[in-house]
Amino acid sequence: MIGSPPFRVIIVGGSVAGLALAVMLETQGIDFVLLEAYPEISPQVGAQIAVLANGNRILDQLGIYENLLRRAQYCVDDFHLRDSDGKSLAALHEFGDALIQRHGYPMYFLDRQMLLEELHKHIKDKSKVLVSKRVVHVEESEKCVTASTADGSVYQGDIIVGADGFHSTVKQELYRMNSKSKMAGAEGPEPEDLPAEYAALFGISAGECGIPKSAMNIVTGKNSTHLVSSGPDDKSYWCMFYHLGNTYYGKDAKPFQEESLVRKHWDDKITETVKFSDLYEKRISSIATPLHEGTAKHWHSSRCILIGDSCHKFHPFAGQGGNSAIESAAALANAVVRLLHSAPRHQPITPSDLSALFASVHSLRAPRIAELLEISSLMQKMCAVANPVLRWLLRWTLPVIGAPVLFHLLTVVYPDAVSLDMLPIPERPPIEGRGPEREGWESFPWHYFAGYTINENSKRIGWTWNYGFDIRSASGTSHWQGRRPRRKKPAIIDDYLTTKDWATLSKYYSILQPFKDVTMRLQGNPIDSEFSALWEVLPAIEFLLNHLEEVKDRDDVYSEEHFKVNVSLGWAKLNEYYTLLDETPAYTTAIVLHPGFRWAWIESTWAERQDWISDARARVRNLWDSEYKTQPLSAEEAIDPPPPKRRRGGESSSSFAS
Repeated sequence: MIGSPPFRVIIVGGSVAGLALAVMLETQGIDFVLLEAYPEISPQVGAQIAVLANGNRILDQLGIYENLLRRAQYCVDDFHLRDSDGKSLAALHEFGDALIQRHGYPMYFLDRQMLLEELHKHIKDKSKVLVSKRVVHVEESEKCVTASTADGSVYQGDIIVGADGFHSTVKQELYRMNSKSKMAGAEGPEPEDLPAEYAALFGISAGECGIPKSAMNIVTGKNSTHLVSSGPDDKSYWCMFYHLGNTYYGKDAKPFQEESLVRKHWDDKITETVKFSDLYEKRISSIATPLHEGTAKHWHSSRCILIGDSCHKFHPFAGQGGNSAIESAAALANAVVRLLHSAPRHQPITPSDLSALFASVHSLRAPRIAELLEISSLMQKMCAVANPVLRWLLRWTLPVIGAPVLFHLLTVVYPDAVSLDMLPIPERPPIEGRGPEREGWESFPWHYFAGYTINENSKRIGWTWNYGFDIRSASGTSHWQGRRPRRKKPAIIDDYLTTKDWATLSKYYSILQPFKDVTMRLQGNPIDSEFSALWEVLPAIEFLLNHLEEVKDRDDVYSEEHFKVNVSLGWAKLNEYYTLLDETPAYTTAIVLHPGFRWAWIESTWAERQDWISDARARVRNLWDSEYKTQPLSAEEAIDPPPPKRRRGGESSSSFAS
């Protein structure tokens, strides 16, 4: 980097994190050497990787995204969550378009080898990438850090980055040096003693297996889950996640024998027409591995820092292992660039400078890593129906609340991702990954009811539920956030929903059903050429407010405190939206101009609020005077007959939505 003091980074490991960091450093002219233990930089190890929006944004900054997209050939566009019979519980169609509109990038699968090849290809100076260089020893001093390899080579640099995977030599050496110098790192567990509750069988199949292109399926089952997606050419990628029967630590965690595992799950349904055996019979590679989960207690010493799997291991269910590794590489690259920009030109970087650098990376990444660990684990447990609450959520709640909430669960972690500070973010919709404002039923207050229903019933049996969503309006955005899931007592496994619980759920269902019906009517269905109209909005909200007023009069519902709270919250939020409609004359004018309503509807509905009627007349008059009074009207436009008068509907949600 021109104008900065000399600085060299030793990267250990040609992993996704290591190669990504090398590309990032090279774009800024920062010297590095990458030491890979194996003879090949991108071997085929029979593994696939999902590249998500948070990883794609950084890869796009590096100029790699378009190449990966071409090699992947197909993006995930049709997502299904299925039960053990292969039947769809919830589905997301046009998933890829929705991801692009909200987060700027699609989701796609490819061989892990392909991602490594593209990263390696984008390193201009290949002489800095060395293979068959297994690091066996690391030593720190006041002035530098030294890495020694098995072939007797020695490399010096200012810092060393451990990107050498879960069985990291750099991690072992970091713990050794911390222990030797009596630093805090000696207090932690042994480097590889992370717990593993699940294991996985990963595979790639070639040929016609019955999985459509652009499709992704998650198949739920008791203590096991299948994740199957299409890949490039004629490939299908699949993973079987299964419970080990206990929690094991470090090297004690071992996967089951592949042969017995396959025999047990041979007839598992992936879809209603595809079995696991259809995939396994056409496999070209497969590998079984335990799935450790957790993060190293200490990430760095005075000149060493860990990133990627050497530092943290996620359950792969959420697909955040490789994507988070790219994020961590970006966070470290950002910190190095900031340090070199701020350092005096002819003065060396001091250990205290490096300590501050590493601390800044840790403080940025640690909270996000903890969140990703929790979400990944929870998603696996839910799909493996690990307890009665999760079984209920999966079987009954998710199909009711539908695809938008499923979309939220899959993508909630995308917007907070790190990007490269020193490179521009390509202009893709949306630039900041926040997406369009929530539409349709996501804007309605029945989230409060659904969230409370989940939380109230799960608290009784020892869980609290993480449930959050944005409510956007003209005055800004507010966020309602529930509590994170936390196991309180093991008795949960013996506890089931009682008759009273189901009665409570039934009451909430009766309260929420009109909201769903009205919302579906208002948001329309372009596929069937059904569209909503402005004149429908005021009657819709009036109907729902009256519905909640009627609920308050129901002794069987309103006698319980939690119903009172939630109905009142829902009414208040809905009334707030109603008030916001006054900011434009469009809704009132649409009613007045409708031959089935006109001013009679306004005067009848708002009979007790003459001030509202006066304000409405003023808004309509102002709109006429300012926009339409002076507009010419042609004879052709004047001869169209008026539409037929609308039949006045009944009082039920079904009649409104008909």
